[in-house]
Amino acid sequence: MKLNNLSLRAKLIGGFATVLALLVIISIIAFSTINQSSEGFTEYREMARDNNLAGLLQTDMLLVRMNVKDFIITGSEKDKKEYEHHYEAMEEYLKEAQKEINAPERARKIDAIDEDVDKYDKFFREMAELRIHNKQLTETVLDVKGPQMEKALTAIMTSAEEDGDPSATFHAGMALRNLLLVRLYAVKFLNTRDTATAERVRQEGGLMQEQLGILDRELQNPERRRRLAEAQALEKEYLDTFDEVVRTAERRDTIIAEQLDKIGPEIAGLADEVKLDIKGEQDEIGPRLQADNQRAEVIIGVVALLALAAGVTLVFFIIRSVANQLGGDPSKIADVARSISQGNLVIDFKQEGNQPIRGVYDDMQTMTRNLRKMFQDIGSAVETLSSSSTELSAISEQMTQGVQNVSEKSNTVSAAAEEMNANMNNLAAAMEQSATNTNMVAAASEEMSSTIGEIAQNAEKARTISDDAARRSSSASTNMDQLGNAAKSIGKVVETITDISEQVNLLALNATIEAARAASMV
Repeated sequence: MKLNNLSLRAKLIGGFATVLALLVIISIIAFSTINQSSEGFTEYREMARDNNLAGLLQTDMLLVRMNVKDFIITGSEKDKKEYEHHYEAMEEYLKEAQKEINAPERARKIDAIDEDVDKYDKFFREMAELRIHNKQLTETVLDVKGPQMEKALTAIMTSAEEDGDPSATFHAGMALRNLLLVRLYAVKFLNTRDTATAERVRQEGGLMQEQLGILDRELQNPERRRRLAEAQALEKEYLDTFDEVVRTAERRDTIIAEQLDKIGPEIAGLADEVKLDIKGEQDEIGPRLQADNQRAEVIIGVVALLALAAGVTLVFFIIRSVANQLGGDPSKIADVARSISQGNLVIDFKQEGNQPIRGVYDDMQTMTRNLRKMFQDIGSAVETLSSSSTELSAISEQMTQGVQNVSEKSNTVSAAAEEMNANMNNLAAAMEQSATNTNMVAAASEEMSSTIGEIAQNAEKARTISDDAARRSSSASTNMDQLGNAAKSIGKVVETITDISEQVNLLALNATIEAARAASMV
């Protein structure tokens, strides 16, 4: 079907539907491309979140290790609490990472980090307990028994000097010297964890035991022997405790060196591997997203240009078709319709350039010509009706005159009848009075016969007048029928004129509305 053959409504609906279809196509393409980009950005954002979690794990693990180092050096409760704080934060990040990071390889590494973190915490707590144990041994044994031994040996040396026992004084002084060296190297070992220092403590302890053995063999004084026995017991407990401290320190150092110092970097390395893996995937997603966005921009731009071109072309053809269908500017058609509605049928229809008059404008011209011809026919019919009315009026006057004549004749007949009745009465009276008055009867009979003849003539005239009146009444009835038909024709013409006027007004209104819609669409 050609575009020019479509109705104005179909053209406008088709134009708007096509524009809406183009908008839907552009929207679908834009939504599809934006959705792809959104999915890519969502994936990239998930990667960034996973990378952030891995970075937080790495940061908290670094803080944990720093607090462990501080605790190893200071042994303070503050550093331990700091460790526990960062460890709990790392545990939370681990739980979140295990929930968020779903890539199999990265999830496996996160699980490995979780296992290492548990082991790290277990070894740290063991190390902390060993340090606390060592601290308790140092504070309750070494720091107590050492001064007690020193006091006992000092008492032996002082007593022996007072009693003039130089040998006991000498050996007690040597034992005191060895005790001081033991305590000195013990403190140094607690600070340095030096194996040579611990060996020096044992060496000096052995020398002190030799001196105490000499004193045990030479001392005779009960008080000094009691002091010696006290020093020997303290010395044994001190050295045994120191050996336990050394074993505890070695175990602690082993945990630090072989567990904490290895697990910490291993956790950091796994976290770094997760970050690098995520970064590699981000490096792949980033250029792909950029390329997808650029491709989406090109596709949307091309489709938008095609849609714009199609819309402009469609609008051009619709405007052209509507203009051909209307045949002129809607304002001109509205002016013509307004003139017709006001009764003005003398309208000048002008062409636009070399274009012939067409469409609704041409139909308005044809309608105007037809209306003029119709009104001319109506004028002729009105003249005919006026002439018939005049003739009918004359016939009516004649009928009135005839009826008056009939009335007069009827009055004459009535008077004659009354006269005949009187004559008959007179005749009866005369016949009763005198049967012999034949001449009078004959005269009366002749007079009666003459009267009857006159009545008959009058009756014949009355019949003739009545027939003529009936004939004229039939002619008047025929004329009245013709007049009624003419009135009906005039009524139909008036109804036709009314319908045409209403259609003209409706056509003008529709043309104005359609023109306004076409103008708004453009």
